[in-house]
Amino acid sequence: AEASDLKTPVKRCPNHARAEDLSNVDFAFPLHLIRFETETSLYCEDLKSGRLSVLVPLDRPQEGDSFIPKLMKFMCLGSDVGGINRRPLRVIFTLEDENSNIFGRQVVDVRICCCPRRDKALEEERMEKHRENLRNV
Repeated sequence: AEASDLKTPVKRCPNHARAEDLSNVDFAFPLHLIRFETETSLYCEDLKSGRLSVLVPLDRPQEGDSFIPKLMKFMCLGSDVGGINRRPLRVIFTLEDENSNIFGRQVVDVRICCCPRRDKALEEERMEKHRENLRNV
């Protein structure tokens, strides 16, 4: 990953961020790559860095569960020109309370593609060839 990529805010590609795009009908935040299908989600932009975020209120877990399922949707592919454009992508999950006290943070490397099974197989094949090359050195 290029150091400059880490400072570049991730937004939707210009093609999908257009107001005319069907995915933006009745949605006021077309630049947001990540969406949650809840009416209580709050879409934010840091005016200084330009980074986008989504605050998603959590309910209490069901009795006996230690997790709270939330469905998240990526609105562009990693290959979309002008958006992610094949750059490495990380999603940062932060658990905080209503006073912005942080209880935990997790950074997840993400790849958004239309054929995950194919891409996974190709990536595993590349890694295996890399390992073989290292053994032969």
